[in-house]
Amino acid sequence: LFFIAALVELAREAGVLEDPLVRQDIAQVTAWKILNRLNNARAKAELKRGTSSPIMSLGKLAMSRILHEEARVRTALLGPEGLLEGPDHPRAEDANFLALNAYFTSIGGGTDQIQRNTIAERLLGLPRGAR
Repeated sequence: LFFIAALVELAREAGVLEDPLVRQDIAQVTAWKILNRLNNARAKAELKRGTSSPIMSLGKLAMSRILHEEARVRTALLGPEGLLEGPDHPRAEDANFLALNAYFTSIGGGTDQIQRNTIAERLLGLPRGAR
């Protein structure tokens, strides 16, 4: 689980690894990523059985949320260094790319709002909204 090690290392280097709020942030991102992997495996199993799965909408929405949260945590851990760019600042470039990618993920492949509608109607069985 490389992503966990990277966040832990950033927290260690920033001297905040013992901060319970930082540890909670890292644990939350980790839990969401693991849960998303399990949901993706569930959706793939349903597809192999030949059934359509609205779980993929849940996975897409979850990944968007995970990327936003991980970008927030990385940026907070980097502090002012997170504002830098260029090859001399690879950690900042990674955090900035993650932050931008989070917004692309929120929009590309169906906006988060469309995914929420799909989840509400197909997964939760709620009535369709007005069209």
